[in-house]
Amino acid sequence: MWHAVCGRVEPGETEVECVEREVREETGLRVRATERVWQADTRDGTARIHWWRVQTLDERPAELLQDEHSELRWVNLAEMRNLDSVFAEDIQLFARLSGE
Repeated sequence: MWHAVCGRVEPGETEVECVEREVREETGLRVRATERVWQADTRDGTARIHWWRVQTLDERPAELLQDEHSELRWVNLAEMRNLDSVFAEDIQLFARLSGE
C-alpha cells in the first residue's frame, strides 16, 4: 500500500515534533512542519489522522531508512492516481491541495 510518511505522536511530543521526527526517521530529510492541511478520522474511527505541509531544511536527497517500507518515491498527482494501491483519501487530499 502506498502512503505518505506517517507515524504516531510519542508521549510528551507535539504534533509538529512528531512530523519532523517521522520524516527524518523514514527518509533522512530534515524538515520543518509549517501547516496542518487536513485532518480526518480513520475509516474504522479508531484514530484521527493529520496531514502536514513541510519545508525541507537542506538539499540532501531522501533515502529509505527503515525496513518497514520497500520503496520510497516522489510522485505528482497524476502518478499518484496510477499507483497500485493507494488510499483514495490521500488522492482526494492532494487533488484538493493542488487546486484540482
